[in-house]
Amino acid sequence: MKMMLGPMIALSWIVGLAPAADFNGDGRDDAAVFRPATGMWAIRDFTVAYLGTAGDSPVPGDYDGDRVAEMATFSPADGLWSIMGVSRFYFGSLGDVALTGVGQTYDPHQFFVNPVSGFVGIGTETPEERLDVNGAALADDYLYFAQGGEKASLVGMVEMLQEEIKALKQEIASLKSQRDG
Repeated sequence: MKMMLGPMIALSWIVGLAPAADFNGDGRDDAAVFRPATGMWAIRDFTVAYLGTAGDSPVPGDYDGDRVAEMATFSPADGLWSIMGVSRFYFGSLGDVALTGVGQTYDPHQFFVNPVSGFVGIGTETPEERLDVNGAALADDYLYFAQGGEKASLVGMVEMLQEEIKALKQEIASLKSQRDG
């Protein structure tokens, strides 16, 4: 049986298997198939359900933000998105290709995920921390510090640093006047 898994994965896009996704929330992608002729989804050790029709593309993803992938299809014939338990809507038109992020290619010089450690690198192909940014990073809300779980407002931190710089400048001016006077 293990011998069959390799060819199944290699042929997944040709024969219509769904892209890998975590359907049960355990943090790992699940083995799943989508049969476009019948709209059947089979997720190993989890469920069998029907969603989609002939010609639809499987586009599983976390569409409701709960960190669990939903079964979803996109119809290139009319732009219908069907997301199991979430929504149905039209977006796109005849011949469009759905872009869901699953299976997308990123320039590793810009964004890299180490498949062994799970570390994410932005601007580096060798991240050494859970998030390793090579270059400037912009944050406009809060920073969370690993030790103690403290959070700090960036605005508050900047104001505090400005006050400390002001006090240091005054102290330096005072020391200079004492030295010169």
